Parts: sequence; structure tokens; C-alpha cells
Amino acid sequence: MKKPILIIMLILITSAAVAEESEFKPFKSGIAAYTGASILTEGYDQQGLWLAGIVHITPRIAIRPQFLLLIKDEESRIGFPTSAIDSYYDDLKGVGIDLFYYWPRSSRSLLYAGPSFRFLQYKDEADNDSGTFSRNKTDNFRYGIVFGGQHMFDEYFGFFGDIGIGIDTSHEVKKDFDSSGNLTDEDTNISTIYASMGARLGGVFYFN
Repeated sequence: MKKPILIIMLILITSAAVAEESEFKPFKSGIAAYTGASILTEGYDQQGLWLAGIVHITPRIAIRPQFLLLIKDEESRIGFPTSAIDSYYDDLKGVGIDLFYYWPRSSRSLLYAGPSFRFLQYKDEADNDSGTFSRNKTDNFRYGIVFGGQHMFDEYFGFFGDIGIGIDTSHEVKKDFDSSGNLTDEDTNISTIYASMGARLGGVFYFN
């Protein structure tokens, strides 16, 4: 899945870069949906479906809040993040927000770039035959810069592709309990790495 997304995304950005200039009207708003592919780092959130709203505050600046709607597990099954369809995470939640500056290149093609933030929370549980059990939770914060292109088929429908890099900070807490439910061990791990924001490809529909 990674290679087709990357190829389409690069074609989209390149085609937008060679066109002529135009721009959106203020307060143009709509919804968007996208999927993605991990680059350098792995993550089930990249293999899912994100749903977003988008508002162009000015002709050149837009805000895009989003949340993780569906995920794909190791066996390529699709389900809601809280449905525990995959074999590793029992619960996965994700929200994010992008702030983009647009460089319109024609009446239908635009380039954009800006900061991107995502918060992801992973939870998994394990019960042992002896009655002991463990509970793990990871809070993941991703800060990055995204660069992409968008092409409109008409005034309302379009598609976009982007790629980004940033910093990934994870706060992981692992707890072990005995058969009576008493906490026997707790381990906390905090890590920060340079990471990819992934390659994203999606569609957008504007209301006005």
C-alpha cells in the first residue's frame, strides 16, 4: 500500500507546483477523509482511515482538526479503533490538528505546508492462566511539519496528498497485578525520537 500512495502523492505535489496562481475564498469549509502509509516508522494509526473537518480562515490559511475513525490490523481486517480487531492493541484512539498555509497554483491546484499535531493513545490488556494480569497504556504525541498538494475537480470536490517529518514522544506505563487485583509492579518509559508523520492521501468535499 505504501508505494501507490507515495507515487500518487508525488504526482499531485509536482502537478500543483507547475500551475498558475489562484486562491480559496475566506471561511470556505468542508470535510475530508484520508488514509496513509508509514515511512521509517510503523504504526497502525497510519494504516487506518482518518476523518477531518477543514476551514479556510483566510484565502491562504486553513485549519484541519481530525480523528482516527477506522484501523487495519495485521490480517488486513478493518474495524473501529475501540473494537480490538488487531492482535496487539485492545484500544486505539487518535485525534489531531493541522494548520496549513496554501500557495494556490491555479484555479484547481494548490500547494500547502504547515505544522501538524497528533495525539494517539494505545491500550492493551493481558490475562494469564494463573490469574495475574497486566494493563499497558501509551500516550503518543507527534509534532511535525507537513508539505503537500491539493487538486480540485470542481468547486466542491478534490483530493490531496502530503508527507511530513517531526518528533515523536511516547509516555508508556506498564502495570502488573496479582490474582487479587493488587498492583505488583509498575514501569514507566518516556522516549523521544525523530519520526515520519507518514504519507497521506485523501479526498475533500467543501460545503460552500
